[in-house]
Amino acid sequence: MCKDREKSLDPLLVAFSRKPSDEDRTRAGDLISPAISITFGLGPSDFEVPRPWEELRRIFKRLLFDNFDAIWELARTKAKGDEICNLSVNNLRETLNEQATARISQRCDPQANLFGF
Repeated sequence: MCKDREKSLDPLLVAFSRKPSDEDRTRAGDLISPAISITFGLGPSDFEVPRPWEELRRIFKRLLFDNFDAIWELARTKAKGDEICNLSVNNLRETLNEQATARISQRCDPQANLFGF
């Protein structure tokens, strides 16, 4: 029984590396006024998971009805992925936002004469 006290603890100790979790990213504002995704049980990490083309198409089917393939290709090129590249929802959403911003800036040319003078 006393021999157990003489054993080394080194093989029993495992290095613990803490990964950032959704709880670490939660702020007071998230508790007071949670995002819609949180009310449906989705955390920030759910938007970072790489997903295949079919799954992202299903997620974005109502938002990107006509041009999903074009946005997918832009996001894949930006991520430097191969033909069967998996992208996250955040990757696709970031590319979609960039395209929307580019279109708005094209329409809002400050040199355009809005009043016809």
